[in-house]
Amino acid sequence: MQHIAALISSLAQVGWLVIVVFLLWRFRSPLSNVVERLSKFRLRLSDGTKVEVSASEVVGMAQQLLDEVDERLIKEISESEQKLLRYLVQLDSEPTVGEAVERVFGEKFVRPSPELEVLRKLRDRQLIRPREGGRFREYKHLQIKPFGSILLRIRRDALLGKVEPA
Repeated sequence: MQHIAALISSLAQVGWLVIVVFLLWRFRSPLSNVVERLSKFRLRLSDGTKVEVSASEVVGMAQQLLDEVDERLIKEISESEQKLLRYLVQLDSEPTVGEAVERVFGEKFVRPSPELEVLRKLRDRQLIRPREGGRFREYKHLQIKPFGSILLRIRRDALLGKVEPA
């Protein structure tokens, strides 16, 4: 009797494996379709073009973009630019150009000036902009652009540099 019980127990342990293997074999085509769909992304570009890329391609592209950001943007950012960015990041509101320049650099905003060049460089790097659009004017509000927000999320310390003690 014990032999029969041991045989049934052994069959039960192997039985689930046989069932799983059979189900995988039986549904291999639909399962491979699901796996293939999950490993690819369809992106729609701003011009309406659709692009399909694999997960590994997305990872490779993201790494290339981050390498480019590190090489061409973060390594070239000046202390003055970092200082202004740190000021903007710590605020809950959007200061005017005049307020930010006076607070960060201790100067009145004038055109032309070194402070205007700092603002222009940050705008050219797609990090900030005047919320109202157009040229930097004393009364316009400074806003961190979406690209700047993304970079602050993934490269915050490198982008902002060392924080000076208060």
